[in-house]
Amino acid sequence: MTQESETSTDTRTDTVTASQSILSLQLQNFRNYEALRVAAEPGQPVVLMGPNGAGKTNILEAISLLTPGRGLRKAKFASMVRQDALPQARGWVVSAEVAYHEDSVLIGTTYEAAPGAPDKRVVKVQGEPVRAQADLAHYFSALWLTPQMDQLFNEAKSSRRIFLDRLVYTFDASHATRVNSFEHAMRERNRLLSGRYADPTWLSVLEEKIAAQSVAIAVARIEAVERLNAVIRDGEEAFTRPLLELSGDAEARLLEGVRALDVEHEMAAQLAAQRPEDARTGRTRTGAHRTTLLVWHQTHQREAEFCSTGEQKAMLMSIILGHARARAAWYGSAPVLLLDEVVSHLDRSRRERLFEFIKHLRIQAWMSGTDAVDFSPLAGEALVFRVDRNEIELL
Repeated sequence: MTQESETSTDTRTDTVTASQSILSLQLQNFRNYEALRVAAEPGQPVVLMGPNGAGKTNILEAISLLTPGRGLRKAKFASMVRQDALPQARGWVVSAEVAYHEDSVLIGTTYEAAPGAPDKRVVKVQGEPVRAQADLAHYFSALWLTPQMDQLFNEAKSSRRIFLDRLVYTFDASHATRVNSFEHAMRERNRLLSGRYADPTWLSVLEEKIAAQSVAIAVARIEAVERLNAVIRDGEEAFTRPLLELSGDAEARLLEGVRALDVEHEMAAQLAAQRPEDARTGRTRTGAHRTTLLVWHQTHQREAEFCSTGEQKAMLMSIILGHARARAAWYGSAPVLLLDEVVSHLDRSRRERLFEFIKHLRIQAWMSGTDAVDFSPLAGEALVFRVDRNEIELL
């Protein structure tokens, strides 16, 4: 376990220049909504009230699709088409006007089912298609906490790595592009190795690319974790103070002080030496996909996976809030937070601490719940919508 530094850098900030915010959100044939439009205010909390099954989480999921990836449910895009509309409607649309610096920008994503077509979506900025969904990270950032994430520390290591990279996206918008480029090169190398004849020259090109992207990804991950640890350590709002640590070949060498270029050469040589075994197993054993995120409970000196469910939830909440404050410290704006049924599981003290944190940083947090009492400290300060029977109404 990595020990905390004796020195402390005060990364706290009271200045948020322009909070990441959704100004308007529109859905078409998405999940249970045939058509929906919601207007919101910059930096103002949004509460979605309603019974279970009313469609509150569907709205949060739609917002999460304005970032790279498959959203907070990690579902297939085809499954998001409104079932009542089939077979007439075979696709969906999610679009939003979002605050962008001192102005606003229109971003959106669409999916259209077609026989034999891959499960892919189209991303647009200002109405024009862009090359990759990773481009969304340049215009909008969001983090979410859902009941399903309660098992994050007990799931496969890949889940924690995906969670880590999502944190990095909001610090470094180019990180998503690097991760996609790395994964593409790794898939191509695996494909070549599975064939009868693999061109060694082309394999060398791919391995150099894998190594270069792995090091760039490792550098971004290290920087994000260092920022996050500093903020959590100094933060007064933390539910607990977890310590994040990276376990990976590239990260270890970089933290030892080895030059990035030398680490690239080492990794490329290792990949070349591993070709026979990787061809046999059908997988690549060296690269950014092997890094693991470790989270420690500092008081008990043990990893999160060995902590109680309550301790895991507290650590996860601290990471999310710490990250929001870290981004505000470095960029002057916190990401949009999507908190699905989270408040009902907090005691009164922690609930009030969460609301004070949101109000202090002027975060646009979209929160769902079934009991209005849970959100009473936000009365008069939050936009409150009632969601029921596929409709939404401002209260």
